[in-house]
Amino acid sequence: MVKQEYQDLPPIIYAEAAVNSLTGDSLFRTSQLITSKNVERFYSEPQLVNATIEKLRAEGFEVLSQGPISITIAAPQKFMNEFFTVRLLPKKFP
Repeated sequence: MVKQEYQDLPPIIYAEAAVNSLTGDSLFRTSQLITSKNVERFYSEPQLVNATIEKLRAEGFEVLSQGPISITIAAPQKFMNEFFTVRLLPKKFP
């Protein structure tokens, strides 16, 4: 039987992983509006992006896309919960 917490979530969870930027600025923690004039502050070193992709794949994530700032990943919900030691909860929007 599948646990209730897993029944209410989709079978695959998609996430965006931000790679450390060259400047140290965090894409997810900035209070500034990100524009075409400052987006390069959030770019990551290409070698670091590639190394992160290799690590994510080795851990079992599916890498869907990559860019100079982030990597889109997917994995089964149970794997996400266990890997990140979090409990994902569904949230419905109107």
